[in-house]
Amino acid sequence: MPSDELKPCPFCRGGWVVIVGTDKGVWAKCFECDAQGPRHPEADAALESWNRATKETP
Repeated sequence: MPSDELKPCPFCRGGWVVIVGTDKGVWAKCFECDAQGPRHPEADAALESWNRATKETP
């Protein structure tokens, strides 16, 4: 079960991370360094993917 809170950015450790989306999917984005997670069809999957990300994750 995914957490309902986004972790800080694994790249800049910034805390201004939000879930954004368009008609093509949703993803997590850090507005401090512009890092983005992969697109997903649902917000829960985008949140979970972001929270698993590390600096080494492409």
